[in-house]
Amino acid sequence: PEESPELFAVQSAPEESPELFAVQSAPKESPELFAVQSAPKESPELFAVQSAPEEPAELKASGTVGQIDFGGLSDLFDQGEEDIETLFDSSPQGTSVALEANTNLHSKQSSSVQQAIFSTEESAFDGGFDFGVSRDFDFGDSRAQAQSFDNQSAPLEDLHDTSVQTDGDELPIDAAAIVFDMDNGNASESDIGGDEVNDELMAIGVEDEFEEDATANTVQDQVLEEESAEPSPDSQDTETPSEPKDQSSSRGLLWVALILIACGAYIFTQKPEMVDQITAQFNQLGQTEAGSQIVDKMDSGNKSTQRALGDSEEASSQLRSIAQAAKGQSSQTSKVPKSSDTVKANPQAKMQARSAPTQAMKQVGQQSKPPQQAQAPKASWFNLSQGLKSAFKPNELSEAGAYAETLRNPSPLDAEGFHDIIQKMKANQKTPKLETIEKLAMGALHFNRPEAIWARDANQLSSKLEPQEAQSIAGERALTANHLIHQVDGSQERAIALGLARPQDASAQELMAHAYLQRGQTKQAQNAFDRARKLEPQRESAHQKYAELAIQNGDLAQAKKTLKKLVKAGHGSPALHRALADVNLKEGNNGKAFGWINNLFEAPPERFSEEDKAQTMGTFAHVMQSEIEKGKSNKKNLSELGESLLMNQEQAKLQALRSSLSKSPNQEEALARLLENPIKSRNWKMALQEVDSLNKKSGGSVTLDLKEYELLQKLERKDKALEKLKQTMDKYPNDPRPRIAFGKELLKQHDYTKARSAFEKAHQLKPEEPQAILAMTELLIKEARVKEAQNYLQSQINQRPWSSALHNGFGDIKLKIAQTSGQDKFFIQARNSYNKALEIDPSNHEARAQRARASLALKKPEEALKDLEWLKQQGYYGDLSFEFGRAQQSLGELKEAQGYYQKVLDQNREHLDALRSMGMVMESMKKKAKARQYYEQALAVNPRDADTRFSMGKLLLKQKATQEAVENLRVAAEIKQQDPKLHYWHGRALEANGDQLSSDELRNAYESAALLIKKDQEKSSDICDIHYRVGRIHSQQNKELSLALDDFTRASKCAPKRADVWSSLAGVYRKLGDQKAVMKHFKTALKNNSNYTPALIGTAREYLNQMPPQTKKARRALDKILRKNKRHPEALYRYCTLYQPISRRKAKRYCQRYLKVKPKGEFAESAREIVRSL
Repeated sequence: PEESPELFAVQSAPEESPELFAVQSAPKESPELFAVQSAPKESPELFAVQSAPEEPAELKASGTVGQIDFGGLSDLFDQGEEDIETLFDSSPQGTSVALEANTNLHSKQSSSVQQAIFSTEESAFDGGFDFGVSRDFDFGDSRAQAQSFDNQSAPLEDLHDTSVQTDGDELPIDAAAIVFDMDNGNASESDIGGDEVNDELMAIGVEDEFEEDATANTVQDQVLEEESAEPSPDSQDTETPSEPKDQSSSRGLLWVALILIACGAYIFTQKPEMVDQITAQFNQLGQTEAGSQIVDKMDSGNKSTQRALGDSEEASSQLRSIAQAAKGQSSQTSKVPKSSDTVKANPQAKMQARSAPTQAMKQVGQQSKPPQQAQAPKASWFNLSQGLKSAFKPNELSEAGAYAETLRNPSPLDAEGFHDIIQKMKANQKTPKLETIEKLAMGALHFNRPEAIWARDANQLSSKLEPQEAQSIAGERALTANHLIHQVDGSQERAIALGLARPQDASAQELMAHAYLQRGQTKQAQNAFDRARKLEPQRESAHQKYAELAIQNGDLAQAKKTLKKLVKAGHGSPALHRALADVNLKEGNNGKAFGWINNLFEAPPERFSEEDKAQTMGTFAHVMQSEIEKGKSNKKNLSELGESLLMNQEQAKLQALRSSLSKSPNQEEALARLLENPIKSRNWKMALQEVDSLNKKSGGSVTLDLKEYELLQKLERKDKALEKLKQTMDKYPNDPRPRIAFGKELLKQHDYTKARSAFEKAHQLKPEEPQAILAMTELLIKEARVKEAQNYLQSQINQRPWSSALHNGFGDIKLKIAQTSGQDKFFIQARNSYNKALEIDPSNHEARAQRARASLALKKPEEALKDLEWLKQQGYYGDLSFEFGRAQQSLGELKEAQGYYQKVLDQNREHLDALRSMGMVMESMKKKAKARQYYEQALAVNPRDADTRFSMGKLLLKQKATQEAVENLRVAAEIKQQDPKLHYWHGRALEANGDQLSSDELRNAYESAALLIKKDQEKSSDICDIHYRVGRIHSQQNKELSLALDDFTRASKCAPKRADVWSSLAGVYRKLGDQKAVMKHFKTALKNNSNYTPALIGTAREYLNQMPPQTKKARRALDKILRKNKRHPEALYRYCTLYQPISRRKAKRYCQRYLKVKPKGEFAESAREIVRSL
């Protein structure tokens, strides 16, 4: 289309005249520029500038294109997907190519100018895309004269060995000068750092196999800041064809720019003495209206750093100034497409855009250091507001800033530095083949790049090994490393066996560590990397991996010590600075964390891959989130300035998350953080718009598509949601996640057959992934096949005992059963499963959070609190306020618990568990009215919540509202029929409401509770009381005395200190006629409580019934009772009978007192008879 012409369309012509860099444009508006064509061998044309059809004149430059030899890799240009290593690994001509050309400049002919070589503002490529051809274009003696341009500077040695000849009168042009900037002014507000073209390239795969852009070089670190250059006076007399009024000004200025560039190239290479004159003319032009437009456009756009092309830094800087001026006007006259399709149209440009003489520049730097020059201000690739620094202390920032310079050069711990090592190995013909294979595979493992050229080279070399080589120790290591990176079946087992067999071999230990890491066994991997680094201290890769895993697993002190040692040694990998930021963040030192992130923001942009940028943005967002939470916790004391800073931090966090997701859109946690506010406010539409924007910017991902599906479900657009889910399955046929989501959607519809089919297909796609297995387990539970679900999952665990996720899933099943049944044994089983999951992978946050919940259910708040604090330190994404509240409540810290519950309710007023728990806290704080209000609010959310009904019933029982208590507890017992405590308290409420022990409902309540108690169940006070109370019911009938005896015996075992249990047991033996057992159990009861009245009465009775009666012992027991309660009826009656044969006066007095207390009591008639007889 006219608005989006294709750029850099690489076409293949016949072998004798291939076209390179054919720039095509739309009709009229965008004429072709710099269409580089090869004519017949006799007179090939170089940089043939063609104009639009309406313009008869053309600006032509002729020259000769030297043969470009890519080492037999020309077929890779058609693919357009190969990595920069491909070019580096080719013949020397592929690395250093000279374009030899003679150019005729026809100044009176006109042509429209379109950009040919682009440089994005603040791009990670930082200086334009190098098309794989040497940038040191040398024509004639231009290089020699350029070197004399600044005799005070020590010139760099030539990067490429070229020889160029020129024809007589033709004007030699340094083609390195012909560099234009692409205006990136149309960037959307949400774009960060003006990196749009770079983003588009990365979206279609124009990404190096290593972390940093290969086009970076050390000379670039000292590039001068671009200055506005103004056109030469010669250009003001340039003739241009007549054009309409609305285009004449812009086309005229465009011609000025083109002619100035051509002239500038000649001047800087052949006539350096004219530089000052040109600069003066540019200053004059800046005062004119047209010149002002150029300068204004240049200054208003984002600054883009151009590479120093050629040997003279100063000359290159002047040329870039001219190019910048051209940029300002050219952006007015041509529309530059931003679509990634533009780049896709030119796979050759994509291949050549990433080649640069990085290694050569390093060698030059070692031989001759460039002169010291004024350093240009660093252009951050992320527009970080300097105001954010005000929240931190300067000394915190300076500690990290001391190591900022380490980021300027490649390190063996980043992919660019590792690539340099590989190149040296390849250049050294004496490097053993096995050593090369192992190094290549180890690098691919370390950087997790199975598709890298290193991995492919390792695989290719491995296939050529002789049997004798393969069977050697080095050969076994090399082959194992190669198989491990390609995840060949059995490779993990072989790597682990190799490490176990060779405990003193550092390489074998590192291989074993990578095998453990692939399995997710992070703790074993950390230990193996630790052994490797101790066996071979100079093995930096093991040090780095050990530190990264130590951070994940919570060993922050060891991680920090290792990382600091690496940075002090001069290693400037972005990953190291990011890891140090992460350590300081988890230690609670946000200022130091920010300092390390700030180092990354201010480092040369070309040192970062898109993956680096995404991860850095994610870490920065975590720092901002931590600062925001700190500010909100002290919001009452915030000043107006503090409020403003808080808002800036929130915006910076969101900006960073958007940037991170646009570069790496499969980050589930980052996406959740970005959508946190709209989801909390239930603004599903806003969340959906955010996801849609990310989809457009990033090119889409499974994670974004699935989130869009979820949000459409929330918006009740179910048909649209299902359509989106099916599209996602078609778009990503090899990813199991969409199929799992589809299966779960079918589960909601109770279509279990189709759901099973979806889960099975997902499992077939990636059998090693646990998500499909867990989904199948969920299906079996939905079908009420819980036992089968447990057996299925256990069989999968037996096949993959190293899977932390499967152990976690098994724990989840047990936890659900425990929460449904209320049986402690299932909580214990769940906790054991979580323990296994965390032994394998201590960084499994979900397993740790679930273990904390199981510990709380088991009344182990201290252990729960340890897990919760660990998760908080590690930056767990998820609100643990409710769990913290439960732990504090169990520990009796009611104020702290209230604060945590209130935090949950501030975010969600209908949080059922928080409302119920807040009611329990109020009840414990003796605020029963408020407690009842919270329980009522919880029941308004869910009237069928058994736990809330239970708590409400117990509160009403305390308030003597027995009838309401009975109703609430009856409903709770009906809902959770498998929970014995609910039946027990239902019985307690019935007793309190006046039901006798003979009541059928009361009997059913207690007997149901007793039947639900399992033998191996952990006993609580309520469970023991169930045995006691059901025993009391059974003891009312002589035919159930054996049942009562069994009930009281069980109660005495689980509560051996309860005097009432032993006394009741003695009562049953009394009815059974076992006098010896009666006295034994009464004495046991009094041993546990010497003042327990029923036991004292019982012993007194037994002493009096003995033959002869033991009156002294009986009187001692009765005296204890009457000292405690002078109106105890049975004690009064027993004294009456005791004194009857001894003292008529005392006997009469005690009987009369008894009749006054209990005129209708059990012994009233007998007492009256005694009184009459006396």
